[in-house]
Amino acid sequence: MSSAPKARAAAISEQLANPPKPSDFGTFESVPKIPHIAKDSVGPSVKDKVVIVTGANSPQGIGRATVHQFARNGAKAIYICDYKTDFLDVHCRELKHLYPSVEVHARKVDAGEEADVERVVNEALEKYGRLDIFFANAGISGMSTRILESSGEDFMKVMRTNALG
Repeated sequence: MSSAPKARAAAISEQLANPPKPSDFGTFESVPKIPHIAKDSVGPSVKDKVVIVTGANSPQGIGRATVHQFARNGAKAIYICDYKTDFLDVHCRELKHLYPSVEVHARKVDAGEEADVERVVNEALEKYGRLDIFFANAGISGMSTRILESSGEDFMKVMRTNALG
C-alpha cells in the first residue's frame, strides 16, 4: 500500500479509536460545524455541477454533510431542500460564508410530493440549464404509533417519502 492510502487509513483508524466530540469543531451560529478529519481523497469532482440534496435540514445529518462535500469539491450551485426548515437558512448562511463561489438555494420541499420535487428540479433547470446531481437523501421513520395501530395513509406517507421520494 502506498503512503497516501496508508495515511488515509491511519486517519480513519484514529477517528474511530478517538472520535472527536462535536464541540471540538465549534459552531456556526447555533449549529455544530461539520468536522474535517482526513484530507479529501479527490480534487474538485463536482466542479461547476448543479446539485439538489433533499433531507438537508438536520444540523448533524448526512444531507448537510453531503452538501458541504459538494461545496468543498467545487459545485456551482446547490439546492438544500427539506420539508422541515428550522435550520435551512443557517445552513445557507454557513455555506455562503465558507464557500462564497457556490450559489446556495434553500427550499422547502416535501420529497414525498411529486409536485414539490418537480418544482425545485424545474427551478434548477430554468436557472442553470441543467441538473447534474440529485441526491435523494430525505427519509422519515414516520409513524408515532405502533405499526398495527397506524393507518394506511400513515404507511403511504412513509413510503412516498422513503421509496418514491
